[in-house]
Amino acid sequence: MEFANWSNKYIEKIYYSVRVYILFLISILSILTLVFDFLQYKFSYSNIIKDYENENENIDEEDYDEDIYYKLSTFFFKNKQRIIIVGVVYFIYCMLKIILT
Repeated sequence: MEFANWSNKYIEKIYYSVRVYILFLISILSILTLVFDFLQYKFSYSNIIKDYENENENIDEEDYDEDIYYKLSTFFFKNKQRIIIVGVVYFIYCMLKIILT
């Protein structure tokens, strides 16, 4: 009986540790998404201000695509979407795993 009691307590500790790890990982993905979201808006805003200041100059579409602010804004937008997808899929997987076991 004592062995069964010890093993149940050990299993409960492992199960609790795994659940804490899952929540920690999902929290990190959420925070990373918020940081990428902020950086995307920051670089988009910087790009608009730069375009507004250069209003009188003729800017081609090719020049716009080469702009560093535009590239960074696009980078953060695309990766923000990827992180959200990974986080949501992982969250759903973990919740289903917990519910079904």
